[in-house]
Amino acid sequence: MTRKKQSNTITIDINEENVYAEYGYEDKLLLEDSLVDSIEYMASTRPIKQKLTFCFKETIKTNMDEAEFIEAYNNTFKTKIQAKKHEIGRCVITGVVLWLISLAFILFEQLVVVGAHPVVYEIVEIMSWVFNWVAVEALTIELIQLVLDWRKYNRLLSVDFQFVRLNEK
Repeated sequence: MTRKKQSNTITIDINEENVYAEYGYEDKLLLEDSLVDSIEYMASTRPIKQKLTFCFKETIKTNMDEAEFIEAYNNTFKTKIQAKKHEIGRCVITGVVLWLISLAFILFEQLVVVGAHPVVYEIVEIMSWVFNWVAVEALTIELIQLVLDWRKYNRLLSVDFQFVRLNEK
């Protein structure tokens, strides 16, 4: 049994008159949020290594200019990439700082608390493990998800476009 190859063309029906967001970013036109969510979801249904083509098909007459739409599309995903880069940086800094705090608790435990009451020793030891665990979580689980999102947005920047106007049917 052979598996049917999935098409790389995703058709998105444009059912709204205005496809642009009410607010832009740094004087740049962006796409409307529900359209962006649809684009992201539909792209996630295709294999990652497959180059995508989006076919935007009008079902009602819109104010969509093709060049302006492509510019807004690119602005939208470039903005998302920029935000993910900042999140990745914050995640790395947070993970490193938490790891350093964990290391400080371990040193404090070994150098100062050794002769202290067993309860104090246990509290400091538990705190060092908690900070260490949160640092590992930030530098692995959270960071991996942020990098995957960043890659998804980069993939969405490299798509091809087709437009089917209402009067071209």
